[in-house]
Amino acid sequence: MYTSISPLQKMTFETTMAFMKDAILNNSEDILRTPSSGLVVGRLPRIGTGCFDILYPLY
Repeated sequence: MYTSISPLQKMTFETTMAFMKDAILNNSEDILRTPSSGLVVGRLPRIGTGCFDILYPLY
C-alpha cells in the first residue's frame, strides 16, 4: 500500500493515522481515481451495479 499514489486509498486500510500524517506532512493530493479513495469522500464507484442508471418513464 505504500506504493499507491492515493493518500485516501492508503487510509482505507488499517494504518489510517500513519498515512494521514504522511499525507499532511508531504502535502500530498488525491485525484480520487481509485474506488477506495472515492468511497472515503462518499462518491460511489462506477463499477458493478454502480456503472449504470435505470431510467423508468413516470407517466
